[in-house]
Amino acid sequence: MSIVSSPIRLRESPSSGGAADGVRRQVRALLAGGHIPGVERRESRRYPFPHLVHLTPLAADGTPLTDETVVVISKDLSETGLGFYHQQPLACRKAIVSLEAPGGGWVAFSIDIKWCRFTTHAWYDSGGSFIEAAEPIVRRSTRAAAG
Repeated sequence: MSIVSSPIRLRESPSSGGAADGVRRQVRALLAGGHIPGVERRESRRYPFPHLVHLTPLAADGTPLTDETVVVISKDLSETGLGFYHQQPLACRKAIVSLEAPGGGWVAFSIDIKWCRFTTHAWYDSGGSFIEAAEPIVRRSTRAAAG
Protein backbone atom coordinates (compact mmCIF):
# COMPACT_ATOMS: atom_id res chain seq x y z
CA MET A 1 0.00 0.00 0.00
CA SER A 2 1.43 3.38 -0.92
CA ILE A 3 0.43 6.82 0.27
CA VAL A 4 0.21 9.60 -2.27
CA SER A 5 0.15 13.19 -1.14
CA SER A 6 0.10 16.37 -3.09
CA PRO A 7 2.50 19.21 -2.36
CA ILE A 8 1.32 21.96 -0.01
CA ARG A 9 0.76 25.31 -1.69
CA LEU A 10 2.45 28.11 0.26
CA ARG A 11 0.96 31.57 0.43
CA GLU A 12 3.74 33.58 -1.17
CA SER A 13 3.79 36.76 -3.15
CA PRO A 14 5.61 36.84 -6.50
CA SER A 15 8.36 38.97 -4.90
CA SER A 16 8.92 36.44 -2.11
CA GLY A 17 12.37 35.06 -1.48
CA GLY A 18 11.17 31.56 -0.64
CA ALA A 19 9.31 29.65 2.04
CA ALA A 20 11.31 31.15 4.95
CA ASP A 21 10.42 34.67 3.82
CA GLY A 22 6.77 33.68 3.59
CA VAL A 23 6.86 32.33 7.14
CA ARG A 24 8.58 35.47 8.44
CA ARG A 25 6.05 37.71 6.67
CA GLN A 26 3.08 35.85 8.17
CA VAL A 27 4.59 35.89 11.68
CA ARG A 28 5.18 39.65 11.39
CA ALA A 29 1.55 40.06 10.34
CA LEU A 30 0.44 38.16 13.45
CA LEU A 31 2.62 40.31 15.68
CA ALA A 32 1.45 43.53 14.05
CA GLY A 33 -2.16 42.38 14.33
CA GLY A 34 -2.13 42.56 18.11
CA HIS A 35 -1.70 38.89 19.01
CA ILE A 36 1.40 39.91 20.94
CA PRO A 37 1.73 43.50 22.10
CA GLY A 38 4.66 45.31 20.56
CA VAL A 39 4.84 48.11 23.11
CA GLU A 40 4.19 47.49 26.78
CA ARG A 41 2.10 50.30 28.27
CA ARG A 42 1.50 48.73 31.66
CA GLU A 43 3.20 49.76 34.89
CA SER A 44 4.69 46.34 35.54
CA ARG A 45 5.92 43.53 33.33
CA ARG A 46 3.51 40.71 32.55
CA TYR A 47 4.60 37.08 32.57
CA PRO A 48 2.79 34.21 30.84
CA PHE A 49 0.91 32.26 33.52
CA PRO A 50 -1.38 29.62 31.98
CA HIS A 51 -2.91 28.01 35.07
CA LEU A 52 -6.31 27.25 36.56
CA VAL A 53 -7.34 29.84 39.14
CA HIS A 54 -10.22 29.77 41.61
CA LEU A 55 -12.18 33.04 41.49
CA THR A 56 -14.55 33.81 44.36
CA PRO A 57 -16.83 36.86 43.99
CA LEU A 58 -17.05 39.30 46.90
CA ALA A 59 -20.36 40.70 48.13
CA ALA A 60 -20.74 44.49 48.45
CA ASP A 61 -19.68 44.23 52.12
CA GLY A 62 -16.53 42.25 51.17
CA THR A 63 -17.84 38.85 52.23
CA PRO A 64 -16.59 36.02 49.96
CA LEU A 65 -19.43 34.27 48.14
CA THR A 66 -17.79 30.84 48.38
CA ASP A 67 -20.77 29.03 46.81
CA GLU A 68 -20.19 31.07 43.65
CA THR A 69 -16.50 30.18 43.25
CA VAL A 70 -15.60 29.35 39.65
CA VAL A 71 -12.46 28.15 37.92
CA VAL A 72 -10.95 30.46 35.29
CA ILE A 73 -7.82 30.20 33.15
CA SER A 74 -5.12 32.73 33.88
CA LYS A 75 -3.12 34.06 30.97
CA ASP A 76 -0.63 36.46 32.49
CA LEU A 77 0.56 37.61 35.90
CA SER A 78 2.41 40.67 37.13
CA GLU A 79 3.27 42.09 40.52
CA THR A 80 0.20 44.29 40.26
CA GLY A 81 -2.47 42.14 38.58
CA LEU A 82 -3.78 39.16 36.67
CA GLY A 83 -5.27 38.56 33.23
CA PHE A 84 -7.59 35.58 32.70
CA TYR A 85 -10.12 33.90 30.40
CA HIS A 86 -13.59 32.59 31.27
CA GLN A 87 -16.61 31.34 29.34
CA GLN A 88 -19.42 32.86 31.41
CA PRO A 89 -19.98 36.53 32.30
CA LEU A 90 -18.90 37.49 35.81
CA ALA A 91 -21.42 39.29 38.00
CA CYS A 92 -18.78 40.85 40.23
CA ARG A 93 -16.21 43.60 40.14
CA LYS A 94 -14.25 42.49 43.20
CA ALA A 95 -13.17 38.91 43.93
CA ILE A 96 -10.61 36.69 45.61
CA VAL A 97 -8.32 34.85 43.19
CA SER A 98 -6.63 31.75 44.62
CA LEU A 99 -3.59 30.39 42.78
CA GLU A 100 -1.80 27.11 43.39
CA ALA A 101 1.78 27.77 44.48
CA PRO A 102 4.78 25.78 43.22
CA GLY A 103 5.36 22.76 45.46
CA GLY A 104 1.79 22.76 46.76
CA GLY A 105 -0.18 25.18 48.85
CA TRP A 106 -2.12 28.21 47.67
CA VAL A 107 -1.75 31.97 47.60
CA ALA A 108 -4.60 34.44 47.16
CA PHE A 109 -5.28 38.09 46.47
CA SER A 110 -8.31 40.30 46.42
CA ILE A 111 -8.64 41.75 42.93
CA ASP A 112 -10.49 44.65 41.36
CA ILE A 113 -11.60 43.47 37.92
CA LYS A 114 -10.95 46.51 35.72
CA TRP A 115 -11.97 45.30 32.27
CA CYS A 116 -13.68 42.53 30.35
CA ARG A 117 -13.84 41.86 26.59
CA PHE A 118 -15.86 39.31 24.68
CA THR A 119 -13.54 37.58 22.21
CA THR A 120 -14.26 36.32 18.71
CA HIS A 121 -13.87 32.78 20.06
CA ALA A 122 -16.88 33.15 22.42
CA TRP A 123 -14.72 33.54 25.53
CA TYR A 124 -14.32 36.49 27.87
CA ASP A 125 -10.90 38.05 28.37
CA SER A 126 -10.68 39.94 31.68
CA GLY A 127 -8.09 41.48 33.93
CA GLY A 128 -7.70 43.34 37.14
CA SER A 129 -5.44 44.85 39.74
CA PHE A 130 -4.47 43.18 42.99
CA ILE A 131 -5.72 45.00 46.08
CA GLU A 132 -4.10 42.97 48.88
CA ALA A 133 -3.07 39.46 49.91
CA ALA A 134 -5.98 37.30 51.10
CA GLU A 135 -6.82 33.88 52.47
CA PRO A 136 -7.12 31.29 49.67
CA ILE A 137 -10.56 29.94 48.88
CA VAL A 138 -10.33 26.56 47.19
CA ARG A 139 -13.38 24.37 46.88
CA ARG A 140 -13.24 20.85 45.54
CA SER A 141 -16.71 21.15 43.97
CA THR A 142 -16.41 24.39 42.02
CA ARG A 143 -18.29 24.81 38.80
CA ALA A 144 -16.03 25.55 35.88
CA ALA A 145 -16.38 28.96 34.28
CA ALA A 146 -13.82 27.91 31.71
CA GLY A 147 -15.65 25.10 30.10
